[in-house]
Amino acid sequence: MLRKKRKVQFIVVACLWLSVVASLYAQPGKPSTNNPDLVFARAVPLPQACDWENAIKEYQAFLAERPDRTDARANTENLVGDTPDEKTKPQ
Repeated sequence: MLRKKRKVQFIVVACLWLSVVASLYAQPGKPSTNNPDLVFARAVPLPQACDWENAIKEYQAFLAERPDRTDARANTENLVGDTPDEKTKPQ
């Protein structure tokens, strides 16, 4: 009985170890910062954090790769029009 229990424990540990190793090899290295989808994903939450300048930069970088995306163009135009000047920007 004890021998069977140890065998099951060994199999479980071996499976866990193999899944960890496999997941490490399956994950790509550092994601590309030039991936347009990642650039867009970074740009979306920036206006909500009042980081208008970086949001504009990210949207412009995205539009350089995907100029046909009207949602990104509209967001950029809204940000440029809504960006407060230095006097009214929250501290």
